[in-house]
Amino acid sequence: SQTEQLAEKSNSIGQRMEWYRNTVRLVMERPLLGYGTGGFPRAYADFITDPGASKPAHPHNQYLMTAAENGLVGLLAFIAVLIWLWRMTTRIPALLQQDIARGFLIAFSIGCLFTSLLLDNVEGLLFVWMLALTFGGTDAGGRTHSDVGVSGRLS
Repeated sequence: SQTEQLAEKSNSIGQRMEWYRNTVRLVMERPLLGYGTGGFPRAYADFITDPGASKPAHPHNQYLMTAAENGLVGLLAFIAVLIWLWRMTTRIPALLQQDIARGFLIAFSIGCLFTSLLLDNVEGLLFVWMLALTFGGTDAGGRTHSDVGVSGRLS
């Protein structure tokens, strides 16, 4: 009933669920490439016809935000980067650094379910800094910097 829907939307969880549902509907309208980077607020505001409805700047879910702005192509690319980073943790030589990197990736991936972590400056910088700190001692081939001489070639 309409009363149940209004009660559901009146609390923060109900409001977020409404944002999630509406964002999924937005994604379904432009599934391949989305509305463009930074296009979510306007697309959402145009999508919602009720003038009294809340029109958030982001859906409080990084995965939905990425899908809405960059389509399923962008969402798959984002998930592919997270998977690639996870796989790269095996190349970190120190076990403690591996565990820190994995723990951070797990926390970040879960956090993205509940807010748009890459949208905010602080969380975006934290993501970059944590990647730099944990992956900084290896190159793409999994070698540590101490294995590589000044010229950049293996010693």
